[in-house]
Amino acid sequence: MNPEDLSRWLAEQRWFAGRGRQITSVHCSPVGTLQREPTVQIHVVTVEYDDGGEEMYQVPVVYRDRPVPELAGAFIGTGPQDKGGAPTFAYDALHDPEVVNAWWAAIIAERVVDGLAFHCEPETAARTVDTPPMVMGGEQTNTSVVFGDVAILKLFRRLTAGPSPDVELSRALQQAGNPYVPAVLGWVDGTWRGTSGEEVGAALGIATEYLASASGAWELALVSLRAWLSESGAVPERSGADFGSESYRLGEAVATIHADLARMLGASTAPSEQIVAMLTQRLAACVAASEELRPYEADIRARYEAIARRESTLPVQRIHGDLHLGQVLRVPAGWRILDFEGEPGTPVADRREPGPPLRDVAGMLRSFDYVGEHLLAGHDVPDGLTVDRARAWVLHNQKSFGEGYAAAGGAAGGPVALEGFLLDKAVYEVVYETRYRPEWVKLPLASIERMLAAPIGA
Repeated sequence: MNPEDLSRWLAEQRWFAGRGRQITSVHCSPVGTLQREPTVQIHVVTVEYDDGGEEMYQVPVVYRDRPVPELAGAFIGTGPQDKGGAPTFAYDALHDPEVVNAWWAAIIAERVVDGLAFHCEPETAARTVDTPPMVMGGEQTNTSVVFGDVAILKLFRRLTAGPSPDVELSRALQQAGNPYVPAVLGWVDGTWRGTSGEEVGAALGIATEYLASASGAWELALVSLRAWLSESGAVPERSGADFGSESYRLGEAVATIHADLARMLGASTAPSEQIVAMLTQRLAACVAASEELRPYEADIRARYEAIARRESTLPVQRIHGDLHLGQVLRVPAGWRILDFEGEPGTPVADRREPGPPLRDVAGMLRSFDYVGEHLLAGHDVPDGLTVDRARAWVLHNQKSFGEGYAAAGGAAGGPVALEGFLLDKAVYEVVYETRYRPEWVKLPLASIERMLAAPIGA
C-alpha cells in the first residue's frame, strides 16, 4: 500500500495515538492471509515519528478489484495491482460485512496460516453464529466485532510486542472460576518481520462471550446522579436512585478478582521506595507529554514521597491496570469486568509487572469522581448547592465501593498511599484527555487541584 495513503488513513482513526506528532515514515509488514477470495490480509504498520518514537498498529485489509461505495468510510487507498495489471482498492476489512466472518471461522477451526495463529477454548466450537456480524462504534483503542449474541472479538489496534495481559489475566480468572469476568472463547496471535528484519510477536485479539443484556456502569452511574440531583432529598442513600448498593457490590467484585489473580499468579510485597520511584518516573513522563501538569509537578512529587515515610512496603500482584466504570458492565446476574489490557500505550513488559492493588482501587474511585465532574461540566455555571450535592453523591459511592472491597477481603494500603495513586491516576488522565478528548482535560486538572489543597492523608 502507498505509505502516503496509510499515513493519511491512520491519522483519521479514533484509535491512532500519534495525533499531534509528525510522521516521518510508515513500514507495512505482512502477518498472514486470512482468506483468498476476496483477499484479506493482516498487516502490522510501524509508524516512525520525528521525535524518534515509533508505534505499531494492526491493519486488516480487504482488497477489491473495483471501488465499493458501501465501504467508502473504510477506504484506505490503492493496493497492489491485480493479475491483469489494474490497481486494487484497499479497505479496512473489519468494516466489510462480506469478509469479517472469516475471523470467527478461523477461531473455531484453530487455523494457523503464515504468521497467524487462532486459538479456541474447548467449549467454543459448539457455538454457532447465525446473524450478520456488527462492528461496535466509539472505541478509543481497539475495534470490536459482535458475532450474533454469541461472541465479541476485540482486535487490538495499537500493538506492543509480547503476550497480551488481557488474554493472560482473563484466562487465569476463567480457570479460577471467577464469576465477574466474561468467558474467554478464543484469541489470536501474530508474528511478523520488524523494520530491522527481526521476528516480532504479539497478541492480535481476544474473543469473549457477548453480554447482550448488559448495561454500562458509567451510564448507570450518570443516570443515578442525574436522578439524585433532580430530587430534594438530603442524602444520596435516601434517594430512590441510590447507587450505593451497586457500588458496594462492585467493590466486592474487584476484591474477588484481586484475590483470584493473587491465587493463580502469585503475590508479594515491594519496598515503598520502589513504588515511589515508579510513580515519580511516571509523573515525569506525563509532564513531558502535557505542559498542563507542570505547575503541579513539585507538589505531586511531595505527596508521592510521603508514601515512603508512612509505609515500608506495599502488596503487589497482577492487577487490572486500567480499571474504571467504562470497563464494567451490569448484567442481570451482577457486575462483569472487562479489558485487562492495562493502560493503552504502556509497554507490555510494564503492564505484566506486579503492581499494587491500590492502583485498581484508585482507578475506580477516580471514575466515580469523573461522573460528578462530567455532569457538572454540562452546566454553564453550576450553583453551589448542585456542586455540593454532586460531591455528596461521589463521596457516598466511593465510600460504598471501599466498604464492599474491604468486606470481600481487599486490603490495599493506607490513606497516604491511596492518595498517591489517586493523584497518579489523575495525572495519567490529563495526558489521555490531552491526546483524545482535549475538551475534557479540565476535569482531571480540577481533581488534582482539589487533592493537593487537602492535607496529606486526609
